[in-house]
Amino acid sequence: MIWNALAAEACNIVVDVDVNELGGVEYVSVDDDHGMPHASCDDYFGRLGGSWKSIVKVSPELRRGLHGRSGQGRLQAFAPGEQIR
Repeated sequence: MIWNALAAEACNIVVDVDVNELGGVEYVSVDDDHGMPHASCDDYFGRLGGSWKSIVKVSPELRRGLHGRSGQGRLQAFAPGEQIR
């Protein structure tokens, strides 16, 4: 999710991790100052495979190098938990 925020040209990214009394991770939040319009969610997350990053090599405005081109990284958010919002 951090790579996605950077690709979307976020400049400020905050990662918040809540840990329980046993040291287990209960909650992870990645928040950025760019965000994503709700209407774009289906385009970016609606299907596995394919990514706009496979066509371009750098982000549009800041010309940042991009990470990932297969469209599978978005599913990695499910690795630590069962819900993405």
